[in-house]
Parts: sequence; C-alpha cells; structure tokens
Amino acid sequence: MATICTETNGDPTKIREELGYISDEATPNKISPGLMQTLISTARSALDDSRINREWLLGPSNSIKAGTAYIAHQWKSSHFDPPKVACAYNAGGIYYNGSPNNHWKMRQYPIGTSEHADRFVKWFNDFYFVMAKENIRPKVTFFEKVSQ
Repeated sequence: MATICTETNGDPTKIREELGYISDEATPNKISPGLMQTLISTARSALDDSRINREWLLGPSNSIKAGTAYIAHQWKSSHFDPPKVACAYNAGGIYYNGSPNNHWKMRQYPIGTSEHADRFVKWFNDFYFVMAKENIRPKVTFFEKVSQ
C-alpha cells in the first residue's frame, strides 16, 4: 500500500517515462506503467516473464503482482525495513548517498534528497495507524514473513 500511494497516489493509469525513453520495446528499462510504477524490464525480471508489457502492467492486480515480487526479490538487502524497501524499490537497490539533504543516507530520487523515503514512511505509518484504529490484522504481514 505504501508503495502504491508513494508512486501514484492510487492512480492505476499513471505512466512514467524516464530520460532516454524511446519506446516500450526499445527501452523497457525507461518506462514505468501502472499503480506501482514498476519498470517493464524489472517486472519481466521479477516475474521471469518476457511477455510483460505496458498493457499488462496497467492492470492493477498485475502491477501489484510485479511490484510486490520485486520487493520480495530485494528482501535480503532490505530485510523489509520500510525506508530500505522504499529506497531499494526506487533506486534499484540500496546504495549509499551522503548528501546533507538526505537523512536516510540511501540513494533515492530525486538524488540528494530524502523525499521518496519520507513519503513512503508517512504512507506506511498511516496504513498501520488505520489498521490499528479499525482493529484489522492482515493475514500476512512483513513481520510474520521475515520471522518464519
């Protein structure tokens, strides 16, 4: 949920073209369609499916499937720690960035800022606040998956 809110505010039609984008076929590593804004190339790799395309990722459940597969793929470096999940998802991994304007000290875009992880952590905390207030306990949580 925090990734969806951080990336698109819940808009499943969002498409982000990175600098150098030519076409979906020529530069699948420069186009992020759908709720979770997963690059086409990343979704293909995370799900081991070369057929994944823009149209597929614009399906909300497909975008969630690809994005969560990518988050799960990165668990050894993120350990599902929320700021690390945010930065790894946003920057393709966890990399040091010592900018004085980046209190997380992890690479994220825009480079040299803490903007991405800050937004993510706010959404993450909001999600758990609502869950607690409504006395809702998810069937599967990050904590249970990591501690098993």
